[in-house]
Amino acid sequence: MTYGYSDDLREKALKYYDASRRSQSEVSEVFGVHLRTFAEWVKLRKRGDYRRRPQQKKRAPLKIDSAALKAYIEAHPDAYFREIAVVFKVSDVGILKACRRLGITRKKNAALRRTRRSGTRHVQRRSRADSA
Repeated sequence: MTYGYSDDLREKALKYYDASRRSQSEVSEVFGVHLRTFAEWVKLRKRGDYRRRPQQKKRAPLKIDSAALKAYIEAHPDAYFREIAVVFKVSDVGILKACRRLGITRKKNAALRRTRRSGTRHVQRRSRADSA
C-alpha cells in the first residue's frame, strides 16, 4: 500500500523521473527510497491514485473483557490458560495474549506453592525400575 512516505516526496520523485529520463533505480537512489517502492509509485500513478492513502484498519473489538479476566485470575490464581479459555469461550492463546496485554504474569510464587501443597495430596510416580 502507499503510506509511509509523504505525498510531496512522491510528487518530487515522479516529476524528477519524468523530467530527467533516468531509470527507476537511479531515481530511487537519488531520493533514498527502495526501488520497489518507487516502482510501485509509478504503477499507482498510471492508475491515477498514487496520492491516496488507505485509512487505518479498524481493530476487531476485544473478545475478552479485561476487568472480568483480572477478576477471574485473582479468584483462580492457579488455573491453566486452557481452563480460563473454556470460561471465556476463547482459545488458550487468546487468554495468553490478553494476559500479556494486561501485564499479567503467570509466574508461581512461594506462597501459592505452599497453599497448593497443603491442600492436595501428591501421589508419587513409580519409576521404570519399579514397574518392571
